Amino acid sequence: MRNASIFLFVLLFFIGSSYSQLSTPSLPAVYKGKINTLCEINGFSIIGYIDNEERGRTNIYCDSTACWYGGIKNIYEKDLVIEGYENENNIKKISFNVCGDNLCVTIGEDTFVSGNVKILNFSIDKNDCSLLFPPEIEEEPIGMIISSPTTNKTEPVTRNETISSFITSFIEKENLYDILVKDEITLNDILNISILEEIVVNIADKEDTKKTLNRIADEVKSLITQKRNLRYEEININALTDLTIKIKVIEIMDKNGNKRIYTKIEKEIQRERKDRVIEVVPKDVASSVSEIIMIKGQIIDVIEQDPIFEIKPEEDGFSYVVKGNKTDSAVKTTTLFYSLDGSEERKQEKIIDQTGKGEERNKIFLFVFLIVVLLLIGSLVYLIYSRK
Repeated sequence: MRNASIFLFVLLFFIGSSYSQLSTPSLPAVYKGKINTLCEINGFSIIGYIDNEERGRTNIYCDSTACWYGGIKNIYEKDLVIEGYENENNIKKISFNVCGDNLCVTIGEDTFVSGNVKILNFSIDKNDCSLLFPPEIEEEPIGMIISSPTTNKTEPVTRNETISSFITSFIEKENLYDILVKDEITLNDILNISILEEIVVNIADKEDTKKTLNRIADEVKSLITQKRNLRYEEININALTDLTIKIKVIEIMDKNGNKRIYTKIEKEIQRERKDRVIEVVPKDVASSVSEIIMIKGQIIDVIEQDPIFEIKPEEDGFSYVVKGNKTDSAVKTTTLFYSLDGSEERKQEKIIDQTGKGEERNKIFLFVFLIVVLLLIGSLVYLIYSRK
């Protein structure tokens, strides 16, 4: 009996220890961001679930541009704080839901990372709106009025027209027409378009960053020196650290429910001289230059297909798009600025000098040729008269 009691005590101890380990809370994950939507969700809640258990919620507030949650627009707003446990860290998925009037719709998910503070943007498309607002599934007027230029009568604007207008303005604002051309997508094919995630990175002037950038600059310097037959000391290459990188993950959904994900990389260059800029893109962002869709700026020379290429930026910088979600890798793209230390001018001087010397040699040759001809003619005349 005593042995049985000891065994039962030990068993209960291990069960209690295991339970306490499983249920040990960890640092929460914190979220804030924007919600692009076609329906009115001001005052609704965004709720995070793990394994169908509510782990955190906060209110949604909307302004004239979009809807927001957390303190991204107003520091006094409550962030979405998701509680988790140690055994869930880097494993469990958080399901994000927008709820109002006892109706909810799932708008995305993310892996729970203890202590993570993240800006995460979502979108609510037409189908999601119909789930949140069942009575409005019909294609009926939504109350917006426009004036007809021919009849001068007021006509209702349908929801389809509103969606089409939103998609067109979004594509124009983000300059995405080149993507549609590249992937053969028409405006009529698009059901919804939205920004899933947006990150702004300022290149910090840190020692470890400097070492990496200097190594990349040296490698590119060697490539350009060989490609353009320059001497190594004739070219200066430096990394641009006074720039801002904006990374946007864009989702395009067609009417068949297919989703295409793109990563847009925008770089604002804060330098007066932007005529010689080289972009170095890691292979996990794009395996070749052909996979890059330039939407601002122009590729003027491909140094390597890896890809490494020279760009002529526009006034405020340049931007390009690659397929897939490349958020983590896009921050590793490197922008270099280089100059040729007057080597081009020196080469031009050499060409001019060699051209001048060539012309001088031609004149001397012509002079000698004329003297020889005159001597031959004189000799011939002398022989003719001497025979007489």
